[in-house]
This record gives sequence, structure tokens and C-alpha cells, in this order.
Amino acid sequence: MKIYYFDPNSGLYQGEEFEDDAFIPDIDEATTVAPPSWQKGEIPVFDPAAREWGIRSVAEVSGQTRSPDGNHGQNLLNAPRKR
Repeated sequence: MKIYYFDPNSGLYQGEEFEDDAFIPDIDEATTVAPPSWQKGEIPVFDPAAREWGIRSVAEVSGQTRSPDGNHGQNLLNAPRKR
């Protein structure tokens, strides 16, 4: 079955591959829910609680992937958008 990887801290799309169905429940940072299509300059972001993908601009998320202390930040799907 095809699975889609996401960063467990930020939700950012990390790639996809095929995995044996028996192993899928053991992978916390992957889902079988396919991300929507995206354009250049955009990236899918997964919300594990809602089990859905959203699209954010790369410019929006590039400064939000780490907190000021260098640790991983919040899930970016629900993060405030920069204006």
C-alpha cells in the first residue's frame, strides 16, 4: 500500500513509498491519506489529529519549522499565517 511520510513535529510532507500493509500501523509519521496536489512554492502539511492534509506556501513555513530556541516548532497546518 502507498504511504505518505510527514514530519511528526511540523506536519511537513516528507515523501512517499510503498509499504507492506502489516507494518503500516507501526509507523507514526506516515499516513495512507494522499496529500492534495500542490504547485511550485507550496508544500503539503499533515494534521494527524484531523487525519487530513492542507497546503501552505514554502515562504510561510520556512521560518516556522523551528522555534527560536532551535527546537522543533508546532504543527504548521494550524499555525498562524504570516501576512
